[in-house]
Amino acid sequence: MDTQSFITTLEKLLAEDDLISVGRDAQELKGKFYDFILEQERKEQVKELEAKEKKGDYSPVTFDEAKDQFKVLFLEFQSKRKKQLELVKILEEENLKQKKSLLLKLKTVIEEEENIGSAFSAQKEVHEAWKKIGDIPRSKRDDIQKEYSRLMELFFYNINIYRELKEHDYQRNAQLKAEKISQIQNLLGVKSIKEMESLLREYQNDWEGIGPVPNNEWEKIKESYWQSVKAVYEKINAYYNERRSAMIENIERKQLLIDELKLITEKSDEIDSQKQWTSKTEQIKALQLKWKQIGFGPKKENEAVWKEFRSHCDLFFEKRSAFNKAIEDQYAGLVKQKQALIEEAENLKNSTDWDVSTRKFISLQKEWKKIGNAGPRNENKLWRQFRKKCDFFFKAKDAQIANIEKEKEQNVAQYQELIKNVIDFQKSDDLQADTKALKEFHQAYKELGPLPKNKFSEINKAFKDALDQQYESLDIAPEKKELLLFKAKIDSISSGNNRSVILQKEKTSLRKNIDKITSNMLQMERNLSFFANSKGANKLKEETQGKINAMEEEINKLKRMLKAIPNE
Repeated sequence: MDTQSFITTLEKLLAEDDLISVGRDAQELKGKFYDFILEQERKEQVKELEAKEKKGDYSPVTFDEAKDQFKVLFLEFQSKRKKQLELVKILEEENLKQKKSLLLKLKTVIEEEENIGSAFSAQKEVHEAWKKIGDIPRSKRDDIQKEYSRLMELFFYNINIYRELKEHDYQRNAQLKAEKISQIQNLLGVKSIKEMESLLREYQNDWEGIGPVPNNEWEKIKESYWQSVKAVYEKINAYYNERRSAMIENIERKQLLIDELKLITEKSDEIDSQKQWTSKTEQIKALQLKWKQIGFGPKKENEAVWKEFRSHCDLFFEKRSAFNKAIEDQYAGLVKQKQALIEEAENLKNSTDWDVSTRKFISLQKEWKKIGNAGPRNENKLWRQFRKKCDFFFKAKDAQIANIEKEKEQNVAQYQELIKNVIDFQKSDDLQADTKALKEFHQAYKELGPLPKNKFSEINKAFKDALDQQYESLDIAPEKKELLLFKAKIDSISSGNNRSVILQKEKTSLRKNIDKITSNMLQMERNLSFFANSKGANKLKEETQGKINAMEEEINKLKRMLKAIPNE
């Protein structure tokens, strides 16, 4: 194992689409990496001492570049993972709002809708929309789902349409609900808690999509369902509680190791021989080995104890290094090397080739670290000289960046003026000319200069809303208008960030809707064969056929929308 293996592994983790799920893997890798570095530095120090004892030459190997590279990658990982977590939280809150809105809509249908056909259609719309909504905050899932189930139960038992269905439909629904209960019960055997939670949400959505069952069986089925759901939730909660307890115990064990380490470091000033340093070093290594064998604790507490443990280790080895370096005067050559770097920085500080010079300064800084400490009498003085050159360059660079940001702020007024023009646009009697004018507005928007990051989303939304409102006002067929608005939406996505990812999500969503509607349409076509040749059955067959025709039209519309999305 070498440092590059750790870095390669971290790069692979960074390349994952879902950084949330691999967060713990990254943390474990970080701990192993720094443990490995610590061990390698110890070995180098031993080699150096052995060489000195034998009066031989020794060229030390440093790991600063590897540590810097790993740190940059890890910070990038943390930043991207944080953004993903923030996005998930935002999406879950938005999904919660949508589900609450659907609950209100369903309640209104139950309380106010008198037409059975309209009520049933509205319920179907609510349920289809409910299934499409993603995750909501875990703390709200159980309550929201229970309220949805309660309203669904109230809906189905308040509608008289069940009288028109044959008894085998009720029995089939009872069978499907029993199968779904069995699936939920089987979740208790799933090893992965995340998979268990995901499947439970899926099965609960499926449950709500199943129609009514015979009244005399409903209470028994419902009780079995909620007992099964409760058992799964209890196992999930028990898992998280158990994991938390184990983590807290790990923190307590680590704190005991810190106490042992402190006793050693506090008395390290009394060490006056190499033999004693070697003995204490072995004790430190033993404590470090025990530390690695202990599992993780809660993130915040784990980071705190690791920082304290590492600080005591660092202090010990710093004192040992100071003791060893005090033996010989090795600083003269290091001073010359650092003076050469200062001279290079002086020649480079007035450069305006920002990218190239930045890389050179970073390279000089890395080289500075590689050289090592030039001694207490020289290091700080040399560092101040070197840092002054670096600061001069980077302050000039920051000033240039500030000017660019100022230009972005100035662009805001142009965007606002364009949005005002869109809002003030007056349509004519020429539909083609109006459509062309709206497209020209969008083209003009794309040609404007860059925006500040904190204004991009706000201005982009304002422009889109203004343009969508103008499209909505055009006197064209609803289907064409919907397609036109969708194309405008796609144009807006194509001019923004992460367009490939967002466009792919739009395609995926449309394909899923097509598959779902197609599946429902096929099921309704199969159901037609079960209707008896009676007056009442003929009416129901006509209604069903009308729904099938509507589904075919919806599928054709979705396919046209899918075709409008460009390939990336």
